[in-house]
Amino acid sequence: MIDSGAPHEATSWAVLAALGVVQIGTAYVLFVAGTARVTAVEAGLVSNLEPVLNPVWVMLGYGERPSPMAIVGGALIVASVSVRGLLGLRRAPA
Repeated sequence: MIDSGAPHEATSWAVLAALGVVQIGTAYVLFVAGTARVTAVEAGLVSNLEPVLNPVWVMLGYGERPSPMAIVGGALIVASVSVRGLLGLRRAPA
């Protein structure tokens, strides 16, 4: 029988759920609190950077290197969001 890797005990599920709620919930609470102190462009950039930088965190934590296409894709996302934000700032009325 193939093990799916899913927890089999109720305690494991409870710990998994608690970690998910605390980890995700805390991140969203802090992000929402931070958006009151930054511009919309900065908030957008940060929210787009987090998933793009996930391969970097994996590389630092586990030594797994991102593929060249992952690096190109991440750079494209960061550049696109940055350019869009800067163009939006130019058009905004003073």
